[in-house]
Amino acid sequence: MNGAERRQAILDYIDEMDEASTVFLSEKLQASRATIHRDLSILEKEGYLKKTTNGAIKIYDFLIEKDSYFSLGLRVDTKEKKAIAKKAFTYISSGETIIIDAGTINFFMAREINKSNLVNLNIFTNNIVTQLVLLKHRDKYLRVFATGGMIKDGCFSTLGDFMHDIMKASIADTVFLTTKGIDMDGNLTEYDYGDCVMKKLFLEKARTKILLSQSQKFGKVAVYKSTNISDFNMLITDTGIYKKQEFIDLFKKLNISLQVIKV
Repeated sequence: MNGAERRQAILDYIDEMDEASTVFLSEKLQASRATIHRDLSILEKEGYLKKTTNGAIKIYDFLIEKDSYFSLGLRVDTKEKKAIAKKAFTYISSGETIIIDAGTINFFMAREINKSNLVNLNIFTNNIVTQLVLLKHRDKYLRVFATGGMIKDGCFSTLGDFMHDIMKASIADTVFLTTKGIDMDGNLTEYDYGDCVMKKLFLEKARTKILLSQSQKFGKVAVYKSTNISDFNMLITDTGIYKKQEFIDLFKKLNISLQVIKV
C-alpha cells in the first residue's frame, strides 16, 4: 500500500467511524504511528479532516456546532444518507454544471465529489459548509458558486433575493434536491417558506431533476408545499420504501425512475 492508498484508507475509516485514533489506524493499516501521524498532517493540510490529540475527526465535527440542526441531521439515518449520496454521485460527469441544495445528503455527496477524479465541474449550492468542503477538491478548475443571501441559523443554508440574481442566467445539467417530507399526494413539503422558493428556482434551472430522500421522509408532512414528485425524473431512496406500497404505486403512475439502494 503506497502513501496515497493509505491516506484514502484513513479517510474511509474516519468517514465510517466519525473519528479514529492513531493507534487504531496504525494497527489496521500496518504502518508505524509516526507514518500515520504524517499522513494525518497531510490530510489536515488538504482540508479532509481535523487532527486531535490521539488521532483525527471528521471535518464537519469542527466546522459545525454539535447541537445545530444541520449537525444533528448528519447523525440521523446516516447509513441511508451516505448510500443515497454515493448512488447520486454516479450521475455526475466531468465538465457538467450541477445544483445541490442544502440537505445533509448533498453534503455527503459533496464529500464523494471531493474523493473523486472528476474535473471541470460547476457546482451551485446554498449550503456554506458544503461550499467550504468543495473548495478542497484537488481539481483547480472546479468552480463553486455560492448563491448568497441570509444565513439560516443552525442550518448553514442561505436564502433571499441574492439567490435569484445569481441563478437568473444559469443553466444546469442536473439538480439534486432533498426535502423535509412528502405527503400522500407526492407533494414535497418544507418547514421554511424560503426553502420552497429556493427549491422551485433550482428545479427551473436544470434539465435533469433528481430527488434524494431516505424512505422515512415519505408520509411525513411539514408546513409548506414546495413542489411535487411529478416534477422529477428520478428518485433515489433506500429499501424502506418497499414498506410503503402507496408511494410505489404513485411512482409507477407518474413514470418516475426509482433507484432503491440497499443499506
